[in-house]
Amino acid sequence: MLEFWATWCPLCKALEPALKAAHARYGATVQFIAIGVGVNETPASIKRHLAAHPLPFPVWYDANGRGARVPGAHDVVHRRAGQGRKVRYTGAGAEQDVATALEHVVGN
Repeated sequence: MLEFWATWCPLCKALEPALKAAHARYGATVQFIAIGVGVNETPASIKRHLAAHPLPFPVWYDANGRGARVPGAHDVVHRRAGQGRKVRYTGAGAEQDVATALEHVVGN
Protein backbone atom coordinates (compact mmCIF):
# COMPACT_ATOMS: atom_id res chain seq x y z
CA MET A 1 0.00 0.00 0.00
CA LEU A 2 1.61 3.23 -1.13
CA GLU A 3 0.19 6.46 0.23
CA PHE A 4 1.39 9.64 -1.45
CA TRP A 5 1.25 12.01 1.49
CA ALA A 6 2.08 15.53 2.63
CA THR A 7 1.97 17.18 6.05
CA TRP A 8 0.05 20.15 4.62
CA CYS A 9 -2.59 18.03 2.80
CA PRO A 10 -6.04 18.14 4.48
CA LEU A 11 -7.22 15.04 2.59
CA CYS A 12 -4.16 13.13 3.79
CA LYS A 13 -4.89 14.15 7.37
CA ALA A 14 -8.53 13.12 7.03
CA LEU A 15 -7.50 9.71 5.64
CA GLU A 16 -4.98 8.98 8.42
CA PRO A 17 -7.47 7.26 10.80
CA ALA A 18 -8.56 4.88 8.02
CA LEU A 19 -4.93 4.16 7.10
CA LYS A 20 -3.99 3.50 10.72
CA ALA A 21 -7.00 1.18 11.14
CA ALA A 22 -6.16 -0.64 7.90
CA HIS A 23 -2.55 -0.99 9.03
CA ALA A 24 -3.68 -2.40 12.38
CA ARG A 25 -5.82 -4.97 10.56
CA TYR A 26 -3.59 -5.84 7.58
CA GLY A 27 -0.11 -4.71 8.60
CA ALA A 28 1.07 -8.28 9.17
CA THR A 29 0.34 -9.22 5.54
CA VAL A 30 0.45 -5.90 3.66
CA GLN A 31 3.42 -3.57 3.52
CA PHE A 32 2.39 0.05 4.04
CA ILE A 33 4.63 2.90 2.88
CA ALA A 34 3.87 6.61 2.83
CA ILE A 35 5.70 8.66 0.23
CA GLY A 36 6.24 12.16 1.60
CA VAL A 37 5.99 14.31 -1.51
CA GLY A 38 8.77 16.87 -1.69
CA VAL A 39 6.49 19.80 -2.53
CA ASN A 40 6.90 22.68 -0.06
CA GLU A 41 8.48 20.26 2.45
CA THR A 42 11.87 19.11 3.55
CA PRO A 43 12.92 15.90 5.26
CA ALA A 44 13.29 17.92 8.46
CA SER A 45 9.73 19.31 8.28
CA ILE A 46 8.34 15.82 7.69
CA LYS A 47 10.40 14.47 10.59
CA ARG A 48 9.07 17.20 12.91
CA HIS A 49 5.50 16.48 11.83
CA LEU A 50 5.91 12.73 12.36
CA ALA A 51 7.39 13.30 15.83
CA ALA A 52 4.13 14.99 16.83
CA HIS A 53 1.81 12.88 14.63
CA PRO A 54 3.43 9.45 14.13
CA LEU A 55 2.35 6.97 11.49
CA PRO A 56 2.67 3.24 12.20
CA PHE A 57 4.50 2.57 8.92
CA PRO A 58 7.59 3.91 7.12
CA VAL A 59 7.55 7.30 5.43
CA TRP A 60 9.91 7.79 2.51
CA TYR A 61 10.79 11.21 1.13
CA ASP A 62 10.31 12.07 -2.56
CA ALA A 63 12.96 14.79 -2.78
CA ASN A 64 12.02 15.94 -6.27
CA GLY A 65 8.25 15.83 -5.82
CA ARG A 66 7.96 13.57 -8.87
CA GLY A 67 5.38 11.32 -7.26
CA ALA A 68 2.97 14.21 -6.80
CA ARG A 69 3.19 15.02 -10.50
CA VAL A 70 2.25 11.55 -11.72
CA PRO A 71 -1.40 11.56 -12.88
CA GLY A 72 -3.52 9.54 -10.48
CA ALA A 73 -0.71 9.02 -7.98
CA HIS A 74 -2.53 9.01 -4.69
CA ASP A 75 -3.14 5.75 -2.90
CA VAL A 76 -2.03 2.60 -4.65
CA VAL A 77 -2.60 -0.98 -3.58
CA HIS A 78 -0.73 -3.59 -5.54
CA ARG A 79 -0.20 -7.28 -5.27
CA ARG A 80 2.80 -9.31 -6.30
CA ALA A 81 2.06 -11.15 -9.51
CA GLY A 82 4.88 -13.52 -10.39
CA GLN A 83 8.08 -11.46 -10.57
CA GLY A 84 6.27 -8.16 -11.09
CA ARG A 85 3.54 -6.26 -9.32
CA LYS A 86 -0.03 -5.68 -10.36
CA VAL A 87 -1.89 -2.52 -9.36
CA ARG A 88 -5.17 -3.55 -7.76
CA TYR A 89 -6.56 -0.21 -6.58
CA THR A 90 -5.92 3.48 -6.87
CA GLY A 91 -7.79 6.15 -5.00
CA ALA A 92 -7.75 9.75 -3.89
CA GLY A 93 -9.40 11.78 -1.20
CA ALA A 94 -10.49 11.26 2.35
CA GLU A 95 -13.61 9.21 1.59
CA GLN A 96 -11.74 6.12 0.37
CA ASP A 97 -12.58 2.71 1.72
CA VAL A 98 -8.99 1.52 2.09
CA ALA A 99 -9.96 -1.48 4.22
CA THR A 100 -12.29 -2.86 1.53
CA ALA A 101 -9.65 -2.37 -1.15
CA LEU A 102 -7.13 -4.25 0.97
CA GLU A 103 -9.64 -7.00 1.76
CA HIS A 104 -10.04 -7.64 -1.97
CA VAL A 105 -6.28 -7.82 -2.43
CA VAL A 106 -5.55 -9.96 0.61
CA GLY A 107 -8.52 -12.21 -0.08
CA ASN A 108 -7.44 -12.89 -3.69
